[in-house]
Parts: sequence; structure tokens; C-alpha cells
Amino acid sequence: ISIIVPVYNVENYLADCLDSLLKQTYKNIEIIVINDGSPDRSQKIIDQYAKKDSRIVPLIKENGGLSDTRNFGIKHARGKYIGFIDGDDYVEPDMCEKMYKKAIKENSDIVECNLFHNYPDKFDVEIGKKIYDPHEMIRMGRSVAWNKLYKRSRLGHLRFIEGVYFEDGPYSIRALYESYKLVTVTGTYLYYFQNKKSIVKTMTPKKREDKIKNRQNMMRFI
Repeated sequence: ISIIVPVYNVENYLADCLDSLLKQTYKNIEIIVINDGSPDRSQKIIDQYAKKDSRIVPLIKENGGLSDTRNFGIKHARGKYIGFIDGDDYVEPDMCEKMYKKAIKENSDIVECNLFHNYPDKFDVEIGKKIYDPHEMIRMGRSVAWNKLYKRSRLGHLRFIEGVYFEDGPYSIRALYESYKLVTVTGTYLYYFQNKKSIVKTMTPKKREDKIKNRQNMMRFI
């Protein structure tokens, strides 16, 4: 498995993210950590972890945004499956093992898991709170990239649209379209950090415009 971790201004959370990936019970992973021109101490943290474990692949690029960074990581990925974890999120130790075994057993192109919303004072769960069951998650086309593994031989050519916010939607629709099979695992394995200043929590005219453009893009494709 290749796990792509975009990094930008996450120095307070990055260690927890990388620790959770290095503690995976499934060991055959590469962790591609990409510094997207971050001005904070993130690179020092990346260097420290790269010295500790050879599975961490540290890369640096000029700031280009989340989509550009993910696309950069895809080009360097060598795993049979590709996953995306944001630098301020973290995962359960058996996430990769459970998802990979399910993907291999079912010969699936995409496998996804349930997730927690990680607030400063509480957690809530995606399926059972916002979405009622895994089938509804599939029907709704849950358009996030970071709770899934994608088979590289079938979907490794796909790229995120660059220069826009809410880029997961168009990518997810195309990935679903080009997949023969999508499966879910029953466990809840990812902790999605809820930052009041994050892209999805703050709205600007640019973000509103991008959200509309992405919805239109998705509808045209459908």
C-alpha cells in the first residue's frame, strides 16, 4: 500500500498522523510524505521520522495546493493500492490490514471504511450519525478520498482537478465510474480532524464558486 500524506501547516498534528501510520499491523506500506512548501516546522518533523523508518518517503515541492500535492504523490506511488491521509488526521493501527485484506479477498477496485469526526471535545461517527449504513454511503457517492484504498492498476491514472477547492467530488465520481467493484469494511478506522479554520468549515466567494463548478462538473460527467 502507498499512503500519500500532503503536508501544509500541520506541525501540531503531523507526529500523531505519522505515528499512527508507522504502527500499522500491516507492514508492507510506503508512506509518501509531501511537504507542499509549508512555512512551519513540518519539514523538521518529516526529517526526524524519515530517519527512524525507511518506509517514509519524504518529498518536497513548491506550494501548489492539496490536489497538486496528491497528484505529485500518485506519480511516486509503487503500491498495489493507494490511499490518502491528510497530515492532521490519524488512523487505527489495523486500518491498512483490514482494508487491504478485504480488497484482496473481494478483488475490489475501491475499499472504504467508516470514520470518526474528531472534535476537540468529542467524537461522532460518520455511518450512524450523518449516513445510516454503508449502502447509503455508496449510493450517495461519499465524495472524500481519505477513507479509501484505490487499486493503482485500474485507477492510478486518475488525477485531482488542480486549483480548486472541494476537489474530492469530481475525483470520486470518476473513480466510481471506472471501478468494477467497491466494497466497505465494517470497522471505523480513521479520525477526521474537525478544524474550525479548515477548508470545509470556512467559506469565501472563491470556495462557493468552486463548489458550484465542481457540482456542475460532476453532473456533466454523470
